[in-house]
Amino acid sequence: MKKLLISMAALCSLVNGADLQPGVANSYSLHYVKSDRKWRFGIRSEPFDKLSSYLEDQVAGDLNLKGFRRLPVPQNGANDITLELLEVTIHPAYIKKPGMDVTVMATVRDSTGHLVFSKGYRGESRTVMNTYGHLIDHAIEDIARELADDNEFITTLATHRPTN
Repeated sequence: MKKLLISMAALCSLVNGADLQPGVANSYSLHYVKSDRKWRFGIRSEPFDKLSSYLEDQVAGDLNLKGFRRLPVPQNGANDITLELLEVTIHPAYIKKPGMDVTVMATVRDSTGHLVFSKGYRGESRTVMNTYGHLIDHAIEDIARELADDNEFITTLATHRPTN
């Protein structure tokens, strides 16, 4: 199945006269939910905040490639994206490939604070001969790609409206 790539110009033309201010039509603010939780496996552990920060950087980079501009703080007319790291699951293996799964909830609020999008994403990494740190990074990068390739998410960002 081919993935459909949508350009910002095409999405904005679909809106048909949406009340978007110039300069903020493709802008967003992005943050993650702070947590005191840690991922643990044996003596190895990583704080969820460190993983969430890496996810935030990856998502911002992928959205930048799609033509969206990140704002340091929410502004009138821009969407506010919240990422919440829910779970990091380890799949240790002796015969099969070891792996990691990371689960994230992404929500988008419009400039008035109304929820316009909410969806869970799961990234995975299954590779041999990698450290658990690399497995987590690969799983987080998988989520960022999945989020940036989600047409419903991208359409919501571009139109500032739910895609019902």
